Amino acid sequence: MTDIPSPQLITITFVVTDPDPEDEDSGMSPLVSKLLKEIDDLLESNGPNVESISAGFGKLPTQTSDRCAKCGVWTSDRNEKLYPEYTLLNVGTTYNGKLLCDLCLPEDHLLHF
Repeated sequence: MTDIPSPQLITITFVVTDPDPEDEDSGMSPLVSKLLKEIDDLLESNGPNVESISAGFGKLPTQTSDRCAKCGVWTSDRNEKLYPEYTLLNVGTTYNGKLLCDLCLPEDHLLHF
């Protein structure tokens, strides 16, 4: 019997800032459209050994997601209601009026990692 390798799951999250206007129909900027096309092409070029399970596109809600006030990584406030795709950002919360990621929160904070 041949050993079958275990599948590996890769999750990648991009935050794209594009100064060009968004397409009215898709809501995507030219850069986002280009990146998604290139990712699709890359997956297809690897044949049946690589398959796309899901892809998502959305806008970051500015009231619940932003850069950490201390280190600058993208994070989302886990004390706010989030759509599932925003849980792909780093864990964080508002602390003393500033949005901080889990690594920048005080060590005794529940969400500190």
